[in-house]
Amino acid sequence: MPNALYPAGATPTVTCPMHTNTDIGVLGQRLRNAVGDRPAPDQAWMPDQIAWDTLAEIASDARGLTEAEANVYRATLRSALPAFDIADPDVVLLYEVVDNCLGPGRPSITTHLAGVVFESLQLPHLVLLESGEAAPSTRTFNSVLPSLAAAAYDCGPFGRTLFLEGAATMLKGVNEACDDSRRERLCTTLFALPNPPCGGDAAPTNLFEFDAALTRLDVYEPWTG
Repeated sequence: MPNALYPAGATPTVTCPMHTNTDIGVLGQRLRNAVGDRPAPDQAWMPDQIAWDTLAEIASDARGLTEAEANVYRATLRSALPAFDIADPDVVLLYEVVDNCLGPGRPSITTHLAGVVFESLQLPHLVLLESGEAAPSTRTFNSVLPSLAAAAYDCGPFGRTLFLEGAATMLKGVNEACDDSRRERLCTTLFALPNPPCGGDAAPTNLFEFDAALTRLDVYEPWTG
């Protein structure tokens, strides 16, 4: 979201704090490229690990700054990024991280994105953990997948990578990390349905069609017990 100190698209002249070693311009250009990237029609969509590592590097660098220095750091970074555009979901997610996760006392990127993903599901009555559960049940896990696919569908690989990391954190329960099998299912949910579709397939337009597409992909976790 736009920073209150520097409106979207503004390019203030600022100096990066002396004790930061990161070339913000280079990192910003990596993110600019990632936001605009779309695979060719015959290429598979995959998580953008370079972009994710770049965000992690930026957040780590900013964590050691004072609040005043962090304001300067964010402003410098913003000048290297595409202008905020509410109509571009990848840009919106990028600014969610830049404006909320950089600086002292800010949440980690994954923690913040978990909240963003939860809100994007538009499932107000969703309870992720029932009493006594260490991780969401199979029923709960499967129930969020169509909404997750729908929420991320207009994003490119960059935005879907942020959805993947946020969803994996949201669904890990009290464990240190999301189960590998579940992470793989989340990855398939988010990256196996490119937009626009391949091969002339029709794009899913509602949750029933997303559910049917995910069923064909065999993405749902099998019931046990």
